[in-house]
Amino acid sequence: GSALGAAALGLYAIGRATSLADAVALASGGADPSADAELPVPVSASDVELYARVRSSIPELLAAYGEVARLFSAVAVDASSSRR
Repeated sequence: GSALGAAALGLYAIGRATSLADAVALASGGADPSADAELPVPVSASDVELYARVRSSIPELLAAYGEVARLFSAVAVDASSSRR
């Protein structure tokens, strides 16, 4: 996943690997990272329910960021007008 990619990029950037493919192999201990990509991961019914609940809450959380942005924008406008 993302951690493996980041590690591989780091290894490549510092010269520990001559290619990104070599970096992925080195970061994954030499194992093929796609070898078990099709193996199913067992998930309990309660985990499925929890994931569904968390996922359905994301739009509301993102909407809250809009409100926070408006609050900071208003504070920034007030602060800049009081300095004049």
